[in-house]
Amino acid sequence: MASLIQDSFKISIDVLRFFGLYPSNNSSVLVKVKSILLYFLTYVLVSTLILIGILSNNDYDSMQMNFMVIFLCETVGFGLKVLSLLFDGRRIVNCVNCLEQPDFQPFDFEEKKITDECVYVCHRNSAVFFYGILACVSAWTLPSLQSKGRKLPLNCWLPYDPTADLFNYCATLIFLVTAIFFEAFAGGMIDPILGGLAYHATCQIKILKYNLENLGKLKSSEIYGVQFEDIFQHLRRCINRHRNILKYIMRLKVLY
Repeated sequence: MASLIQDSFKISIDVLRFFGLYPSNNSSVLVKVKSILLYFLTYVLVSTLILIGILSNNDYDSMQMNFMVIFLCETVGFGLKVLSLLFDGRRIVNCVNCLEQPDFQPFDFEEKKITDECVYVCHRNSAVFFYGILACVSAWTLPSLQSKGRKLPLNCWLPYDPTADLFNYCATLIFLVTAIFFEAFAGGMIDPILGGLAYHATCQIKILKYNLENLGKLKSSEIYGVQFEDIFQHLRRCINRHRNILKYIMRLKVLY
């Protein structure tokens, strides 16, 4: 069977790794610097510009002002979540890597069936989050590109007039679109991983329950060419799985 991590969380991990937010053993200092710089330019700087715009500008109507306040609250919430991943992402990585333990791999057809169902749900959720975020962000930013005149996808205070010339407008537009995409994907693609890790714990408990309920039936059966002559061998497997599930849940508990 292929890797449980890749089958379950490939989309989410690839997106977070693209932004430098998913640490790996060979991550360089430049990747860390890139992720911190992106975080500052998007979450910190954009939030500050929106806050200044709310406090100092009276030209916005009530709808624009409400939209800016909602976006600011969303940015702060996502920013706090990404901040924990930025400086303490190793906890999530270690928890994800626990799924590669030999005791967590499916052994017979029924275990594989339970595992495949869990993997499918995790992969489906990651895909739904990815394409949902992509659709929402695209629907948000594309109208500003298609509208007449130089319109920006986000209202915020700027120390210059972004519509004064084409260069200022294009530079500001690229910056805001990049910030919106980064905020949405970085803050949104963490959730499928956290939910999927909890579901994998449930999956392992289901497998343990199945093994214990069918313990007596395995005494003289043959599974994948392995003959169980002693029922205590299989019971030992159940005990090891239970111990690893407890360790995994304790690591998972720290993330919440």
